[in-house]
Amino acid sequence: MKLRITGILLGVCFFAGLIVLLPIGQSVLGAPVTDLASSNVRGGRAGVVVELFTSEGCSSCPPADKLLSSLAASQPIEGVEIIPLSEHVDYWNRLGWADPFSSPIFSERQREYSDALYSLGLAVPFLLTSLGINQFLKFYNRFRSHLHQLEVFSGVVLIVLGAMIFTNQLTRLSGYFSFLNRFAL
Repeated sequence: MKLRITGILLGVCFFAGLIVLLPIGQSVLGAPVTDLASSNVRGGRAGVVVELFTSEGCSSCPPADKLLSSLAASQPIEGVEIIPLSEHVDYWNRLGWADPFSSPIFSERQREYSDALYSLGLAVPFLLTSLGINQFLKFYNRFRSHLHQLEVFSGVVLIVLGAMIFTNQLTRLSGYFSFLNRFAL
């Protein structure tokens, strides 16, 4: 029985590098894999390769390495077999600690992913986020222009409630809000 290869390309940036979910039809060095034996996937689940670009010389890589390990151990997505792949890049080697597992092939692969993701228009979410923040700030500025009236109104309400408590007239409000009794526990 052969496994049908399906999937999407999805990039997520973490502290340590780029984690990319790929269809299992792509091998480590980019050579296409057309058929895989079903024994490579437990329980008939679809295989998804999760690539982590990491380095022993990177100070923020251990959290991402730990995340990759936990994904592999927990297999959190139903119907999907996560196949973890840790690829050690060599550009951290210049900082003094040479990663013995690093390879320029993995650094080039990460650059190719970065170029491909950018050229595919995956910078659009950042643009949309920027526009969303801009719209929120416009709303907030409009809200701020009315903030003084809100402060005055709430101050008047507090003064009236204080006066009603002082004069023992707070029970008068219960008649105005009796419709809320149906919500009482």
